[in-house]
Amino acid sequence: MNQYKVGKVAGSGSTSTVYQAKDEHDDEVLALKVVKKGIVSKGLEKGALPREMQALQRITHPNIVELREVIDDEKS
Repeated sequence: MNQYKVGKVAGSGSTSTVYQAKDEHDDEVLALKVVKKGIVSKGLEKGALPREMQALQRITHPNIVELREVIDDEKS
């Protein structure tokens, strides 16, 4: 997470918050989705998250974000 400078909230829902962020290595502006750990640990999203990641890896479209990496941060 240290390579990203996190900015303002772009949107939020019941399971996650999306932030505007900047990659400090290449100055690319991107979206950073932070999933609430409590939701995942309760099992409510365990099936949905892997499906979302698989779908994002397969799709290439100018209006859909590219999945760059998945980070499991104990603090989040």
